[in-house]
Order: sequence, then C-alpha cells, then structure tokens
Amino acid sequence: MINNIIYSLNRPMQLHLLLESIEKNANNVYNINVLYKHSDEKFKEGYEILINSFPHINWVEEKDDKFKEQTLSLMETNFEFSCFMVDDNVFFGKINEAEITKTIKDYSNIICFSPRQGINTTSCYTMKCDNIILPDRESDNFIFWNWGNRYADAGYPLSLDGHIFRTKDLKKMVKSISFSNPNTLEEGLQIFDNYPRDTMFAYKRSIFVGIPINIVNNTHPNRNGEEFSFSAKDLNEKYLDNQIIDYDSISFSLVKGAHQELKFKFVSR
Repeated sequence: MINNIIYSLNRPMQLHLLLESIEKNANNVYNINVLYKHSDEKFKEGYEILINSFPHINWVEEKDDKFKEQTLSLMETNFEFSCFMVDDNVFFGKINEAEITKTIKDYSNIICFSPRQGINTTSCYTMKCDNIILPDRESDNFIFWNWGNRYADAGYPLSLDGHIFRTKDLKKMVKSISFSNPNTLEEGLQIFDNYPRDTMFAYKRSIFVGIPINIVNNTHPNRNGEEFSFSAKDLNEKYLDNQIIDYDSISFSLVKGAHQELKFKFVSR
C-alpha cells in the first residue's frame, strides 16, 4: 500500500467525493490518513457525518500551530511509497499500484508518478497556458518525460495532488522546510526544483483531477469557480441536508488538465 495523507479544511462534502472515488478506482491501494480542520460547529457536524461514513480511515484533527508536526508524524511509517492529496481532488480512472511502484523501483531517475497528467492534459488551469506533454519515451501503459526542461504542470513534480514518491525522498524534503498549511507546504517544496531525479511518468491518459470550484485558504488566492462555483458553506449545508455530489454524473471525459472546473449534481446520501 501507499501511505496517503489527505488535507481537508471545511470541505466534508468534497472530501466525501474524493473518498468515494478512491473506493471506486483505488480500493486497497492507499493507507489513508486525513488531517482535517473546521472553522465552526456546522463544518464540525459535517466532518462528524463524514467520519461515520468512512470509519476505516485514520482521522486526525489538526491542532493549532502543529501542522508540520502532525504531517511528519503521519509520515513515520514503514510504507515504501507516499503521497499527499487535497480535498478537492477526485479519481476518475483505475490505478494499478503494483505496476507503478515496480516502475519507480526499476528506474532510479524517477522522482514521481503523476496520476493527474497524460497526453490528454493539454491545458494548465492555474497558469492559463498550454501544458502539452511530448514524452521522451513510452511503454505500453506509461509516458515518461524530463520535468526539468518542461513548464507548467508537466514541469511541476512537487505537487500535493496525488503524486507518488519514495517515502524516504519525500520525508527528507518535508523535514527540511518550514510550512503551516498545505499551500505553504507545496510552496516550500519548490526549493527542490533541481532535485537530481529528473523523470516524471504518468498513464497515457490522466486518471485524477483537482476540481477548483471554491477556495478555503486565506494565504493563496488560487484561481477557482469561474465557470462552476459552490461555496464551501453552501456545499456543507447540502451535506447536512443528506445530499452528496453525484460522482456518476460528472463528465470526466472532458478532462484536459490537472485542474478543471466540472459541473456537480447532487443526490441523496
């Protein structure tokens, strides 16, 4: 299994969608830990519902000023591979743990596997630019490229969006930087932009996407909700009203980037 730390703030409904998508597409692939935080009693109630819905997961409530300490504690495992995720991520395709981890073991120059990249991911949402990957080589299932001479998402291995690393590599980097939330963690990791493992790889078509329909942090004004928008508060009210996002209604066939706004419909939980 791959050790997985998922970060969540005030998004129990969106996190429900991610966890449901993992069950559908990556069952028994991840050792799931959720480090979560809420800002008021309504969001707390939402998380209580979510925790009861997924009791087999390791749920850890974030403590004030302990974010780095708690992150490192969740990384103290015997799992050879690790990743981070955030609560607006979603799987829409199957992942094969054995072939991914074997490939990383077989090639010492690989820094990570990216589930959010592929030949289909031709657009970078965050930078509003092209993200066309011209692979250096291909296998039956994967594409490989040198991230050091690429730009946008194709040149961005140190992401919290599901990238799978050797645990020893990731832990060493995380220990050496200062951070206080997921955004500053990812920002801090970018000092390793000349990391000696020079290759990223991905499936030929991406299987994972971030859906930026709202923003919950107050440090990084990330692009969000320009086409489809629901506030975290509105989604939580729907969640408390026994509704969830309808996974089966989402048009994942349209995905063309690592992040993309997709339309949500709702069904009874």
